[in-house]
Amino acid sequence: MCRIVCKDTKCLFTALCSKVAYNHSFKLKTWNGDHTWARVLENCSANVNFVTMRTFEMKVTDIMTDLRTHQSVGVSFYIAWMEKKKAKELIEGDARKQYTLLWRYAAELQRVSKGNRCKINVERSSLSVQPRFSRFYFCFDGCKQAFLSSCRPFIGVDGCHLKNPI
Repeated sequence: MCRIVCKDTKCLFTALCSKVAYNHSFKLKTWNGDHTWARVLENCSANVNFVTMRTFEMKVTDIMTDLRTHQSVGVSFYIAWMEKKKAKELIEGDARKQYTLLWRYAAELQRVSKGNRCKINVERSSLSVQPRFSRFYFCFDGCKQAFLSSCRPFIGVDGCHLKNPI
């Protein structure tokens, strides 16, 4: 059951509703008076999980404005910021989980073609600390053979620097 009561003591508005069995809907049982007071947008039920379905490209203030105008829900800056962070994590994935998949990826490259070369370097400051990802090198056998058969001898070195919170 759900009971809706106006917070203002002057307003006598009350509504009672209950969930319909075996259905995802509610049935209004009691309606006392008319609610004439303005709507309050602050809602403690509007948490990060509720708000996460918004896009993560928006600014935090735009998320707050969008929710207020389209959903009639006022959220704090912190809730909107956490929502943006959670949505970004859902779309881009968790970086820690992605790094754990590197060993599977390297094994799959070796399984597909024995000529593929993969090397993963990790750093470990002491034996009690878990190893930390450092570098990943891979060379496809097909690319190496095509380069050796059709290109002039030339060696160039370039770096790829990953910037991530890990």
